[in-house]
Amino acid sequence: GNEIYDHIRRELQGLEVGVLVNNVGVSYVYPEFFSAVPDGDRVMDNIIRANCVAGTMMTRICLPQMDERRRGVIINVSSISAMHPLPLLSTYAASKAYTDFLSQGLQAEYKERGIYIQSVMPAYVSTKMSKIRKATYMVPTATAYVREALNTVGVEHATYGYGPHKFRALVQRKLMECLPHDVFMNISRASLLQI
Repeated sequence: GNEIYDHIRRELQGLEVGVLVNNVGVSYVYPEFFSAVPDGDRVMDNIIRANCVAGTMMTRICLPQMDERRRGVIINVSSISAMHPLPLLSTYAASKAYTDFLSQGLQAEYKERGIYIQSVMPAYVSTKMSKIRKATYMVPTATAYVREALNTVGVEHATYGYGPHKFRALVQRKLMECLPHDVFMNISRASLLQI
């Protein structure tokens, strides 16, 4: 439950937190129809608690002291999946859209108070969660991704963090503009069914 956040709040009392990075991500084991996700109630609860509640509560804990000092940085790691609804990963995509919207809203609230809040929306990165072991140009290692993403802090409030991911997002956005919504959703669904 939420007792963990009371504990964290107590442990952080008296510590000056200048930078908070909310980098948590829980997803489905594999793309699946919403009603067919094995142990679906638990999985959906875990996704929402990890991807939405954790970052929100950590921000609630750290933001007041940043506001008091009139300086601080909060980086919320969302996902390129936040760009549009994602069939077969609907809850994951929605949870990452929540993170992106929360970040952008808080940035608008606090930008004139010396606090910088950024939404980072990576595509695939070679990590344990993505289960992609071999890095490529489009799927960098976590170290390569972070190195480039850190260069966007203070520059872009909403970023894809990595050049090839930004290019992918631009292509996706153009496809979303050009194709009827149903066609785009069918393409997304078909591509995820192949995983």
